[in-house]
Amino acid sequence: MKNLILVAFLSILVLAGICSPSRAQQSFPLVCRGGDSMRFSAHPGNQQGTFNILGLFFQKGAGPTGPSGSRLAPGECSWLDRGMRSNEPDILQEQVGAGVNSAPWFSNLKTARGCWIFNVFNTNQGVMQITSEHPCNQID
Repeated sequence: MKNLILVAFLSILVLAGICSPSRAQQSFPLVCRGGDSMRFSAHPGNQQGTFNILGLFFQKGAGPTGPSGSRLAPGECSWLDRGMRSNEPDILQEQVGAGVNSAPWFSNLKTARGCWIFNVFNTNQGVMQITSEHPCNQID
């Protein structure tokens, strides 16, 4: 009987660990300056078509940038406190609704005057996942 109770108790602990919500991934601000070299994509996120994935392909900035992106060359993204490392992805992805095929940053980043700050984390699968974004001051 004691063994049965112990097994039941351990099973509940294991299931609680499996079913508990995972911690949110910590995101960091990545500043991107628009430019002709940036590429944009939109495609279904799964076979059922329940969501789309928006993508941004960029050049890695060698040094840190300020929140206005003024230290970046057109088409580059970089961290506020350091440049991009060679092993970090140069693709941003955002999961959006099934009918969404664009975002405000698509058109804004087509010009070198455009600038956006993306809060991202490295998925360790070749992309940075966008958790939120907002425009920074336009570059003069």
